[in-house]
Amino acid sequence: MLDALRRDPDALVDGQWWRVLSPLLVQAPPWQAFLTVPAIAALGVPVERLFGSRAMLALYLIPGAVGEALGYLWQPHGAGNSVADLGLAGALVAWLFLAAGERSWPTPLLNRVRIWGGAVLAGSVVDTVLRDIHGVPTLVGAALGAALLRRHRPHA
Repeated sequence: MLDALRRDPDALVDGQWWRVLSPLLVQAPPWQAFLTVPAIAALGVPVERLFGSRAMLALYLIPGAVGEALGYLWQPHGAGNSVADLGLAGALVAWLFLAAGERSWPTPLLNRVRIWGGAVLAGSVVDTVLRDIHGVPTLVGAALGAALLRRHRPHA
């Protein structure tokens, strides 16, 4: 199944259009699925609660598609949903900075969590500079998450 769904630029050019997103459905190497599949739930459940189910799907698929597009440029043979998972992580980081303060968390705790969120964003920039396909999807998830949060906020 991996051969039929992974990133393969030649197959994509030959008309196998499903290879645009199908790499999100398989994992190479397979052992990484033990990390990335549970991450869908670990990140997706809070994203769905904070942003809604349709937004959660967009926050998974859009960064995932961006990651796979970069994959075709930078790592043309591979597969995995980690790029989509990181879109969800980026959205959570946006929430931490833009909306988590409304939850009455103790300030020291919120500041510590935001430090980790800042580290995620900084790591994403480094990944992008190093041409790793994981950085840009994280930043796309953060940007989309921020846009969704700002869109649904009442204007003062």
